Amino acid sequence: MVFMYIFFVDSMYTCNTLKTILMDTSNHNIRFEAEVSDEVRARNADLLHIYHEIVELIRYVQTFLKDEPLRARFESNMLLNPDVKATIEQCATNWCMVSVGCDDEGYYTVVYSLDYRIQDLLGHRLANFFLRKIHDIVWDETLYDYVFFATLCEESDKVFSAILQEAEHVDFHELYCEQYIEG
Repeated sequence: MVFMYIFFVDSMYTCNTLKTILMDTSNHNIRFEAEVSDEVRARNADLLHIYHEIVELIRYVQTFLKDEPLRARFESNMLLNPDVKATIEQCATNWCMVSVGCDDEGYYTVVYSLDYRIQDLLGHRLANFFLRKIHDIVWDETLYDYVFFATLCEESDKVFSAILQEAEHVDFHELYCEQYIEG
């Protein structure tokens, strides 16, 4: 059993409310993290930080996109989903997806996928910027074996639509839309 404090944020990243959630993680792989060494626990914290840096990068890139559907994203606390055993958090947009998960030995990994149309959706310059920043974020020789590029063949809009439909019936997906910054 885990107590988690969740701050809900609006599109300006200011805290709106504080909510305490009691989660039953007895079936989730995260329970194995209690048995790992301090070294692995520190690496897991670094990987969680990498995941959050990528999500911040996604938020930043979204502010430059004119099309509202491209500025929308789901941030999901998968610990609240009793059917999920490995994924801890995920972020999904119409053009990419990133998640952090825990395997059955208590080791975290970060996985990201890009839509094969990313250059068409973001434009050449913004797509290049995004890819270079991802590389900068994940390039750490000690963590490189735990960060995976899953696919470039993802049809992210279909994944996003599936999450949108699921979000109508569950409370672990939060939908956000960034404000467009002219310039």
